[in-house]
Amino acid sequence: MKRITLNLFPLVLILFVHISTAQITTNALSNKVCLGDLTNFNYTPPSGVSIASYAWDFGNSFTSIGGTPSHIYKTTGKFTVKLVASKTGGGSITKTLQLEVLGLPKASFKFDPTSDSCLYDNEVCFKDLSLEANSGQSIVKRLVIWDDGSYGKKNTPIFGSSICHSYKKEDKYTISFEIADKYGCKDFVTRKINILPGVKAEFKNELSYPSCSKANVCITNKSKSSVNTGVSYEWNINGARSTIGHFSSPKCYSTNRYKKLIVSLKVKHTNGCEDSFKDTIHLLADTSIRKMSKSHSKICYGASNRPLFTINSLPGDEILWWINGEESKNTNDSIYLSQKGDSLVPGWHYIKCKITRGNCILELFDSIEVTGPVADFKIFNKNQCPLLGIKKVFLVNRSANVDSSKATFTWDVKDPNGDNCVIHREINQNKYKNCNTSKDWYAKHVYTDGSISVNPIKFTVTDNATGCSDSKTKSVNFRCGFC
Repeated sequence: MKRITLNLFPLVLILFVHISTAQITTNALSNKVCLGDLTNFNYTPPSGVSIASYAWDFGNSFTSIGGTPSHIYKTTGKFTVKLVASKTGGGSITKTLQLEVLGLPKASFKFDPTSDSCLYDNEVCFKDLSLEANSGQSIVKRLVIWDDGSYGKKNTPIFGSSICHSYKKEDKYTISFEIADKYGCKDFVTRKINILPGVKAEFKNELSYPSCSKANVCITNKSKSSVNTGVSYEWNINGARSTIGHFSSPKCYSTNRYKKLIVSLKVKHTNGCEDSFKDTIHLLADTSIRKMSKSHSKICYGASNRPLFTINSLPGDEILWWINGEESKNTNDSIYLSQKGDSLVPGWHYIKCKITRGNCILELFDSIEVTGPVADFKIFNKNQCPLLGIKKVFLVNRSANVDSSKATFTWDVKDPNGDNCVIHREINQNKYKNCNTSKDWYAKHVYTDGSISVNPIKFTVTDNATGCSDSKTKSVNFRCGFC
């Protein structure tokens, strides 16, 4: 018989006891509540536990027996909220909560004495002098209600910043300011403002020129007032003050030479609102000699600078220009011409300017000579077909208004596979090479790569007799089809 030995290990019974994680909860952010706010408390017992009664202590000598009580703290500080919840059938659960009651920020806005509360030009401004309740309770929002249907919002407002608004009608308004810190603690303040009946000073000048030796101006009051009474008008014309007229009927002045009028108008209301307007009027009759000036008498066709024609215009002038008999759209007192844009080919060109001032009409004439070559050339074998083989390209001078015997030529070919050299057959230089530059009246080139998409050929011709130069750029086409 075998002896069997049994190793008996002690039996260990492990009991898992459910520990309640139920806590007191509130509607406060991070258990921080703002002074004067209603704080709601709640407690949900563990699953399967029934509560028969509640005993709350808010930490400030106030208590409650409600299941979900609410409380308003009237002082700041830290408070320990305690709940004793009696279970149905005996026993109780005790819970505590640390709650901090925060102070409120201080809303404060100071009226800016430079503000204008008169209608038309009113701008009501305040300075934000609001303060945090405590360090760390930064103010993060500001709401301004202007009481005319508009409002302004500002996040992270800055202490001392200005807040401005303009009203469109006279009335009494109550301006409301509300600020909030990062915990939602708020403060509110109001200010009253009265937008007064206003005035707006303005007058209109009307210039006219009955003849070439006479100029007139008539001044008409165009001021505005939101009321019909209590308004006065003070005029100052060249230092002479007058309060005699509203100037609803124009007041006129004339001269047959030159007259300078410095006119100012001040409009006042009995409530203290006022406005002013000032203008300087140059009244000039056309007794001076009119003339046209020009920047060039002669210019090269290929020059980069443009000729400028100018007249000595006067106030009230209406100006029209003509170039070689064609009317220009330019109505200024000067006009730039473009040799190529305005088709100013070599030769003489004629400029006319018509000046109209009322009944006075004057026409001025001048001219300019354009000289020098007009560069042009022809490309033979311009359309290349790489699939059928590259053909030699020939470039032939076709320039106008130039004596080839007194001119120099430069061809610049854009070809990365070409030779970096200069052909000049007249002096027997590189005449058998495929250079990218040539100094002859004609040139030839072979493109060894048919995939070149950008291949400008620039041709420059210089007339040594006049010193004028012009250039032209064309390209070779690499494609298949009709080659």
